[in-house]
Amino acid sequence: DLDSIKPEVKKYYTGKSKIIKYRRQTDTDVEKSLNFAIRNNYGKVILLGVTGDRFDHTICNLSLIVKYSERLKLFVYHQTSLLAAYTSNVELDTEKGEIVSIFMFGANPLITSKGLKYKLKNSSIKFGERESLSNVASSSKVSLQISGGTAFVIRDFETLRKNGFFFRD
Repeated sequence: DLDSIKPEVKKYYTGKSKIIKYRRQTDTDVEKSLNFAIRNNYGKVILLGVTGDRFDHTICNLSLIVKYSERLKLFVYHQTSLLAAYTSNVELDTEKGEIVSIFMFGANPLITSKGLKYKLKNSSIKFGERESLSNVASSSKVSLQISGGTAFVIRDFETLRKNGFFFRD
């Protein structure tokens, strides 16, 4: 919404990109962007810089991913990792031995997996109760059956990129 943009930054981007000014201050900048994507029929959004240097902003942005994950296919790129949010069943192309971490949000989130070393069978890995950190792909495909919430699946971006997995999602 450009309420805190420095004049020199605004000047630099003027003419290089479309600048849209929203006066409404009840939504965060990321939420305004996600609503813009929905209004303009975008199906996939890759968020960059949403895990910046303010921890409160990071938590808020992760909350927005849960809030919008049923309306948009959302991804967050952070340094070497890619977070993908899923609310329904998904089959992932993987590399055997690839690290796959899963966190779930929702009232009663359940997940069943195939193709992971540490199997999840109708498991509740609700955030704050149980995690699936650093699980390992045991085959070239991982299937996740997701219900009752949103699953954050975090993988190594370089592995995804070099194998072309990210661009097929």
